[in-house]
Amino acid sequence: MIQFSYRNFKSSSDRQALLKVLLEKEGLATSSQIPGVDRENGQYLPLSNAQQQFWLLEKLNPGSPLYNLPYPIEIEGSLDVEVLKQSFDAIIHRHEILRTTFSTVDSKPVQIISSKMPLSLPIIDLQHLGLVEQEREIKRLTLQHVQKSFDLKTDLLLSICLLQLSQTKSLLLLNVHHIIFDGWSFNLLLQELEVFYQKFSLGLAPNLPELSIQYADYALWQQQQRSNLESQLTYWKEQLLGAPPLLDLPSDRPRPSTPSFRGAVQSFELSRSLCEALERLSQSEGVTLFMTLLAAFKSLLHRYTGACDLLIGTPFAQRKQNEIQNLIGPFINTVVLRTRFEDEPNFRQVLQRVRQSVLDAEANQDIPFEQLVQTLQPQRDPSYNPLFQVMFVLQNAPLTASKVADLTFSPKLSDSGISKFDLTLELAASSEHGTSGWFEYNTDLFDSSTIERRAEQ
Repeated sequence: MIQFSYRNFKSSSDRQALLKVLLEKEGLATSSQIPGVDRENGQYLPLSNAQQQFWLLEKLNPGSPLYNLPYPIEIEGSLDVEVLKQSFDAIIHRHEILRTTFSTVDSKPVQIISSKMPLSLPIIDLQHLGLVEQEREIKRLTLQHVQKSFDLKTDLLLSICLLQLSQTKSLLLLNVHHIIFDGWSFNLLLQELEVFYQKFSLGLAPNLPELSIQYADYALWQQQQRSNLESQLTYWKEQLLGAPPLLDLPSDRPRPSTPSFRGAVQSFELSRSLCEALERLSQSEGVTLFMTLLAAFKSLLHRYTGACDLLIGTPFAQRKQNEIQNLIGPFINTVVLRTRFEDEPNFRQVLQRVRQSVLDAEANQDIPFEQLVQTLQPQRDPSYNPLFQVMFVLQNAPLTASKVADLTFSPKLSDSGISKFDLTLELAASSEHGTSGWFEYNTDLFDSSTIERRAEQ
């Protein structure tokens, strides 16, 4: 599974409001409140649905970096390293999930929350290197950090490393295991890092509001809801009945029998004028921009493959309740969106089909993906992912720089050298200059020149 949720290119509240209106029109509105959850002393805390999936995947690929989430952050200005570490320590103290490890009790996985877990901040000085050599070393160290192996039972599942590039420029390498984190969490962590660093650098106490619940409370509540999901499971059985097991994209090489998950990233830009035209089309058709972009991507895949029955995976953010908006943790579930092309529909017809499938998926998104696979028992082949092999992601915020005290924090796109799927198209929220996008692709299947052409198209 890949990090992050989709959302409208405007704000989260804009997207949620539009989706709520669309869902209510279709009679598909869902609950938006978590009742109080009491933890008992000595109680073993269960995993959430998302955590159970990552636990199972880790058991299948122990020590694999597949589910690491890397976030390089360029820092310009005179950095106080001690204040930076103090800020991270404060965030780890504030969010239990960052102090959580995972074990088994009676053959079942459980969360173990520690009162304190030490965070180390290694510093690597690259100031003595020339620009070319420094850039080469940055790439080597970044890849090394991204591919760090976490032990879910013992490790702090968040790792940082600071590369000093000059007196006023550093690169902070942040790497987190997906079982405790998602893309939305990165935005929250960065916001809190800014607040803590600002206050601590002035010798002041931070004044963030206290969290009403912690991630383990959400996991407890979610497990209590599992018995109420039969109708959702019925929907997915009907929706995916007879679905093809494989979307066979034209590739440069045959698919290997055992995937290596080696990958690369090809970035591109969409112009501001194109983004504005897409927004106008979305408004006129009564859809979200996510729906419009997904319909365009599916139409392109239909032309590439000639397939008349297309399944694409996408991560949904399960942050519908106000209580969890400011919680760090994995609040995601992968859903499968199916679109039929047998009758050669025009684009507006495709868009309306995508609209309906997204709304239905929103209303039935609580079935964990792994449970869906176990229930449907699709044709399995170790060489490709079950149910879908192509992912579409719309990031909820652009990678924009922010000012902190006398520093500038600039998150950067990371190429981890990994691709979990055949192809992933990811778009970030638009800025005044346009929208950034990138393909993450399987290098066992595709050459960079092939993906460059698809990015242009």
